[in-house]
Amino acid sequence: MLLLKQATIYDTSSKFHLQKMDVLLDKGKILKVRSRIRKEQRMKLVSSDNLCVSPGWLDIGTFNGEPGLEYREDLESLRMAAANGGFCKIAAFPTTLPTIDTKGQLNFLINLTNGHIVEFLPIAALTKERKGREIAELVDLHHQGAVAFSDGTSHNLSHDQLLRALLYLKSFKGLAIYSANNEKNIQLNEGPISVQVGLDGSPEFIETQNIKSAIAQSSYSDARLLIHNLSVSTTLRDRDQQNISYSIPCMNLIFEDKDIIDFDINLKVDPPLRDSTHRKQLCRSVNNGQVNIITSNHSPLSPEEKDQPYGLSKPGASTIDLAFSALNTFCSEIKLERLVYCLSEGPHNVLDLPYSSIKEGEKACLTLFDPDYEFFSDKSHIKSKSKNSPFLGKSMRGLVLGIINGNKQQFNSNLKRPV
Repeated sequence: MLLLKQATIYDTSSKFHLQKMDVLLDKGKILKVRSRIRKEQRMKLVSSDNLCVSPGWLDIGTFNGEPGLEYREDLESLRMAAANGGFCKIAAFPTTLPTIDTKGQLNFLINLTNGHIVEFLPIAALTKERKGREIAELVDLHHQGAVAFSDGTSHNLSHDQLLRALLYLKSFKGLAIYSANNEKNIQLNEGPISVQVGLDGSPEFIETQNIKSAIAQSSYSDARLLIHNLSVSTTLRDRDQQNISYSIPCMNLIFEDKDIIDFDINLKVDPPLRDSTHRKQLCRSVNNGQVNIITSNHSPLSPEEKDQPYGLSKPGASTIDLAFSALNTFCSEIKLERLVYCLSEGPHNVLDLPYSSIKEGEKACLTLFDPDYEFFSDKSHIKSKSKNSPFLGKSMRGLVLGIINGNKQQFNSNLKRPV
């Protein structure tokens, strides 16, 4: 038995939302939720100065390199990093070699990931080999267990092919995930900073136009669409489409293009960091409920790919381990309640997947965290294979204490285990 002592519950579907309660877990389920539960000898105690608990977090669009790109991240290292960052579930992009675009490839991934504390929810490719030419066997992939469909950050998907895919997906209410920033040589945002440092900038209007086109295609096809990793705020001003959802990467809520002035390669990401106006508006869109998903945008890279002069360094950052801590520390504009919702309930709702609410009798799929825990981040806080993180060497406030998924538990290795 595990007793979570005086934990603040973050779960909008629970009657205990924002209340401090004792939560007793047994045999992978929530046995009791009470204002006070007396500790018995057979119970292990979990406590912290400001212990909080929410439904298990879910990250959408995470990079997984197995098979084919294991040198960047394999399934084992990704599981460890995700659990360390508080994620009970991951919906990874099909950016493997070979691509997850057939029933055989999808079944291979499902078999590899079954039975672990971190659940893998497979996203299959929209087009074969993610080349943007031929639509994949979407219906078969759906029946095999794909939770959504995307070509990830591939820059090959044309608007015509996206429309064809949406028309297919409508037949079974499938979800397409579309990355609107399709520039191939990303350096940084186009603006005064790009002029100052002398590098080609990525114009925000290209992403804006791509989003508007995708929204029009979703409206025409009456199909579900997630605009993934939004970095511009322009299209949020007139958003009223029922089938459209948005996600925002954590980096674009924390940093701005001016932070790149010293050529920090770990701030070179896809989509690029925009200016303060966009960042602040994106934060407001999270607080007001226009956006209900925050992603880690975890994109680990090898030293050979990342440790280059800024202009040659590949875009991407290893973020999943410390995404919550960084958001809680450096993005004070976002309320904690909304932050937790966008990591837990929001992603489940957009993927149309059930989640375990904090109620008696429910399966225990929980993320435990302390938003007031202070620490200094170093490489011991990164379980990912890649250490290309902009969050290292920082004073942080807010730490994931552990995750619980059924009978499986994993607690932060930097903390004392339950006693």
